Amino acid sequence: MKYALDTETILAFVKHALDTETILAFVKHALKGQKLLAQGNTLGIIGFLQSRPVRAKASHI
Repeated sequence: MKYALDTETILAFVKHALDTETILAFVKHALKGQKLLAQGNTLGIIGFLQSRPVRAKASHI
């Protein structure tokens, strides 16, 4: 079954999708997600460096 959308429906959808508040909400959540990813990567690197064996540090003469 095919669905036909009239021009008014398409324009209403595009207007809603391009609404300033919608875009700002998306950007706000995207930036928060990016921040959490960066923090997680940093915590992972710190955890990895702290878990190195002591002998590896002592082998540098």
